[in-house]
Amino acid sequence: MTTLLYAMGTGLGHLVRARAFAHGHGLRPLVLTTHPQADRVLGDLPRVVLPDDHRLEGDRLRSALARVIAEHGVEHVILDVFPAGIRGELGDWTPPGGQVSLLARRLGRPPRAGPPIGVAYRCEALERWQDDWLTARADVVQDARLVDPPALLPQPVSAWLDVLPRPIWAVVHSGSLDELHLLVDHARDDAFARGLSPTLLIVHPDAPPIPGTLPCRLQPAWPLFSKVDRVVGGAGFNLVRQALSVRVPHLAIPLPRRFDDQPGRARALRTTGATPG
Repeated sequence: MTTLLYAMGTGLGHLVRARAFAHGHGLRPLVLTTHPQADRVLGDLPRVVLPDDHRLEGDRLRSALARVIAEHGVEHVILDVFPAGIRGELGDWTPPGGQVSLLARRLGRPPRAGPPIGVAYRCEALERWQDDWLTARADVVQDARLVDPPALLPQPVSAWLDVLPRPIWAVVHSGSLDELHLLVDHARDDAFARGLSPTLLIVHPDAPPIPGTLPCRLQPAWPLFSKVDRVVGGAGFNLVRQALSVRVPHLAIPLPRRFDDQPGRARALRTTGATPG
């Protein structure tokens, strides 16, 4: 049976989550995405990468999805997107087999209904309204197994970290430089409040020069988490999950996103110490 994982979104998070889900569940789905960095992030998973401008038009996404399903004989579709699609393209869509599976994470607002859901994989602790929505919409709700494929910290990076003055705080981000500077400011404020002068690593794809910091262009970033004393970053799903997996302290700063509930995730992390499963 050919399984298609429909991973649509502007951020790398969809690709990282898709790969962790596939690895955790022992699957090898065909991943359909528009993200330009899919070849780098997805490793050996098969993929179809559409031009990024498809993401802006629901009709084009719908047509491309139908074409890929027909060409590859897809029998099962897993959505890592809103139930009705990123542009509403799945609102009245009938999937092969009549149902889809859904990767469910925290959303800031109720999603529009899409095709019938067979299995909803809960990727993290959800707010009550979203759990109720899933229970009403899906035949089965179960926890997802999200496991990143093994990745080693390069030996030169490991040796470098061993000789840096401690504590070492890693400011981790893959988004805009404005947001990166905001995270650095939060790290410095938190360090001042704690009476600390940490070594600040800037872990970013472009790692710009910022006075008083050290650049690190490591990707993926999570293999260095066990070598640092604190992670500072957004409250995005994957960063929170990966920091929790090695139990490194994480200063999670909610960043504004149209749908992702970063404030709720950061609140859950502060109050319970956990959210992604």
